[in-house]
Amino acid sequence: MYFHVILFYYSENVDNEEIRNQIELLRKEVKALGSSFADLKQDDARNVLAMQARSVLIERSERFFSELKGSGKLDAAALRCKEDLDGILEESIMSFKRGGRDMALKDLLSYEQGDHVVRSKSYSVACKRYAREMFEQLRSYYDASDSILSPIGQRVERISSVICTRERPEISPQSIEDALSPLASSWRISILRLLTDEDDGLAELGRKLGLKKGHAQFHIRALIGSGYIAYDRKSRLYSITAKGSEAYTGVMALVQRLISL
Repeated sequence: MYFHVILFYYSENVDNEEIRNQIELLRKEVKALGSSFADLKQDDARNVLAMQARSVLIERSERFFSELKGSGKLDAAALRCKEDLDGILEESIMSFKRGGRDMALKDLLSYEQGDHVVRSKSYSVACKRYAREMFEQLRSYYDASDSILSPIGQRVERISSVICTRERPEISPQSIEDALSPLASSWRISILRLLTDEDDGLAELGRKLGLKKGHAQFHIRALIGSGYIAYDRKSRLYSITAKGSEAYTGVMALVQRLISL
């Protein structure tokens, strides 16, 4: 049976705007295919999307680590980083093929919050930054999967019974305020952005931001109190937590969507 292969277009520096353009292009291609694409089984359609996403990220991984090699930075730790990320990519794509969007997003969150590449102290800042970018692009593909398939009147199956059957708890306005109010400051967002790249001390954070010590401490305390960053007394360094990383990426994605409306 004939079907058209949908391509995820890739460029060297993929940003959120380019991801949105890729997704919009995919929607148009699916709509243009019409009944020929609708004849595909749901699993087949999902597999097409999964393998196209996989090919894009494999190409990006090869390019990133090739650049490390060219700059003489492809050491043993970088090779372990590549091996770990390649394994996570394969597992994540398989999770999406088996269970669709919800299962893939749930597993992706466990990778980000677990003791993997992003939280490991044995990998370089560049490797951890690339890992975050890979997770973010995977999340963008998974989030878009339902809307990509919706023009043909189908939705991606929700296999995870835990997610499917459990009622979503109602979130109170106060809970929303408690979660977002610590982020309602450009200084605090800047602190989170700096800590996504590397752990840092108070003096260095103040220097990078151009803030006096007391001013920087004020914002840092607010982020610590919310669980978004943590302080290591031994190293005297601040680091972003899994909760903080999720909050930062979530807020950035929300603001980008609002700006685009």
